[in-house]
Amino acid sequence: MSSDDETYEEERFQCEHIITESHEKAAYGISVCQQTIPGENEETFLFATCAICIYKYDVVDKKSSVQLIQSYCDSDEKEYFYDCKWTTFENNIIVAAGGLRGVVRIIDVAHKCHLKPLRHLGSVNQIAFASGRSTLMASCCSNYAVFLWDAEAALCLANFVGPDQHIQGVLAVDINHEGTFVVSGGLDSTVCVWSTQEKGIIENMAIAKLGPLFREFRLSQPHHIFFPLFHSSTMHEHYVDSVKWFSDDIIVSKSADHVYCIWKFNVGQKEPNILFRWHRSEKSDIVFDVRFGLSVSRKLMGIGRLDGSIFIWNITTLPIQTKHLNVEYLASFRDKPYELPLFQSHYITIQTSSNDFRRHQHDNNSVIGYKFQIDSTNPLVLKLEKDVTISTRSTKNENVNTILVDDLYILPRPNSFQHILKAFPSPKLIHLKANSTDESQIHSIWSIEGAKMDVTNLTFRLDIFYNDDITLSRFLSISILVIQPMRRIDTIFYFIVPFFVAFVSIIMGLLLDPKVIVSILEKPTSVLVGFLAQYSMMPFLAMAIGKIFRYTTLNSLALFVIGCCPGGGVSNQWTVIFEGDVNLSATMSFVSTASSFIMMPLYFYTIGKLYMDELSIHIPFLSLVRSLALVVIPYSIGITLSSFFPKLRVFVTSIMKPMMVCLVLFFLIFCLIVNWYLFKMIDLYMALTAPLLPFLGFLFGALFAWICRRSWKHVKTIGIEAGIQNTGIAFMILMHSFPQPYATQTVIVPLIVGLLTTALFWVIFIIRNQIRKFRQRRQVEQKSNTSERTINNDDKPSLNIEENNKKEVDAVENMQKL
Repeated sequence: MSSDDETYEEERFQCEHIITESHEKAAYGISVCQQTIPGENEETFLFATCAICIYKYDVVDKKSSVQLIQSYCDSDEKEYFYDCKWTTFENNIIVAAGGLRGVVRIIDVAHKCHLKPLRHLGSVNQIAFASGRSTLMASCCSNYAVFLWDAEAALCLANFVGPDQHIQGVLAVDINHEGTFVVSGGLDSTVCVWSTQEKGIIENMAIAKLGPLFREFRLSQPHHIFFPLFHSSTMHEHYVDSVKWFSDDIIVSKSADHVYCIWKFNVGQKEPNILFRWHRSEKSDIVFDVRFGLSVSRKLMGIGRLDGSIFIWNITTLPIQTKHLNVEYLASFRDKPYELPLFQSHYITIQTSSNDFRRHQHDNNSVIGYKFQIDSTNPLVLKLEKDVTISTRSTKNENVNTILVDDLYILPRPNSFQHILKAFPSPKLIHLKANSTDESQIHSIWSIEGAKMDVTNLTFRLDIFYNDDITLSRFLSISILVIQPMRRIDTIFYFIVPFFVAFVSIIMGLLLDPKVIVSILEKPTSVLVGFLAQYSMMPFLAMAIGKIFRYTTLNSLALFVIGCCPGGGVSNQWTVIFEGDVNLSATMSFVSTASSFIMMPLYFYTIGKLYMDELSIHIPFLSLVRSLALVVIPYSIGITLSSFFPKLRVFVTSIMKPMMVCLVLFFLIFCLIVNWYLFKMIDLYMALTAPLLPFLGFLFGALFAWICRRSWKHVKTIGIEAGIQNTGIAFMILMHSFPQPYATQTVIVPLIVGLLTTALFWVIFIIRNQIRKFRQRRQVEQKSNTSERTINNDDKPSLNIEENNKKEVDAVENMQKL
């Protein structure tokens, strides 16, 4: 064995035994049994190879010996076992192995027998047992899935597969001590963390304890988990072949390009919190089966290579991380995002100094170069531009640091250029100087401009190259939240919107006649049918549209908010146009708006939690009530004024049409000017599918009223009221109750629905008018033809008075029908 660092005392490790197995197959790994053997001394232990050969290591009189005690041969000659692990079932020592054929063999070592195998649909690349729950096993397969098993009961508890996880084979898996989290890595360079505390998994765990004699056990199905708690494809650039839990929240991962990361996992985090990252240049070929293993004390890490050598790393003596990046005010934003308004530019100043590159037990001369870069996890959110790159330390020596593309600096050390070329085989050299001072600094000024409202992480990365071919990568990251613009015109717009909504609500309340409302409520059947169509159908229609068309969780929540809104004021005008019951329409608008104080919070804090929990957001109840009060209270004020001042209602009715046209045109034009950036975010898919909510509301609302045996006028009225939602309420709730950037992003959905809700009515209205004009022309033509026939008949002598009288009666009836 050899060490990766000269300071780690290579003489501590020496080879005592060399074992050659006769099966002539690749030995992909070994596993040491951590359980003590009864009747043996403390230094005796068991270990197994992936060929399921079990050995006993013993020390007698300071002399060690290795003895093969058990060997298992698979009936399939082409079977290769890729991994093996030890565990216990009720104090019985168990070894498990999985491989090419997708079967995990469970072997009772004490009784020398096979237990029930665990079968997979693809080859098993790795297995892992929870040390605190010895029967709980995780396995990963080439079919892109991770499985959770009760190995003793041979029952699959869950499979982790879905759109946000591995899209290629999973190579590595590990489960933490308590068995609450599973980490996996795969060929797609992605690392995922999964939870085993879902309700369905816990129920399956209880079923596994019952045993196969129970009906629930035989009928149980694995619980499907489609979304991981955490996933990242930015930590590693090559496929991830090893992952291990270092502690309850620390994970070590390795990729095939020999990059090692130690990072911290927190529930709810979006980006990895990398504590340490380093890279070692290797000459051996990259193969996925070169993994690492941790000692029980988590102090030593062993790494195997294709050439047969083994490296032992002492993790407790890794290089000390020093402060290497100086970002202005960065410390103030470690626990909260830095807010950047859309279309605004801010500047970040970064300094790198060679004094910060020292490694533990290495002097400054071991550093031969470094590379600095700043990246965004979402390039569409921020525009990054480097403004200035200068040397902050003046020197008379003209031979300053060499600057390569991407800020790659080479210090004047022996063979420094050749060492760096191993990490960057073909850099584009701009200029190379002969010498450089050790105390040089690089001072960089970067401008960041908000380009899209979203959350992104700025990662400041510093790669340090040493003369022993080791590359250390250090990171600092800051979360950037691009919020709505803070221009003067935006301030004016968001100041006007509440007053506009309140004024329109007062006007709509003034138009209602309280006496008409009371008379309608005396026979409330139609109102009750409309209420059920509004609040029992529309929220679930919104959920169904989001599921069927696979909306994002954020857009599904926005559509759900619209579905929970009461009827809109424009429904009264369309009821008049389509000859519905105007009094019923006004009464339904009043009832649905008044009841929104109860119905909307009821839906939000029950069904809506499915969306909010997934987005990790919470709508404060007081904020929701405040948004609803902005509509309901002015509406009630308008009704009160209409009751006490009937003449005021008559006056408002006379000026309502021109006033509303002017207000709506002004608001729409102003809205287009201010929020033009929102229209750029509208995609064709959303524009075609979101209006299905009001369209289906018209159809199903009218159908429900027809089933309830309402009159044709009431059927039309209820259909119109159910389909037309008050998107102004949805707009106010989303803007004033949702956190940024979700608030501004979700406004797009009510914007689309509000603009296209009545598009279907306009089409029907135009078609109806054309049909009526066509019928009128036919009536005129038929009337003229009838008149001509009557004149001709008057010129002829009458042969039969009764016959003439009959023709006159028929003519009158035809005119009446026309």
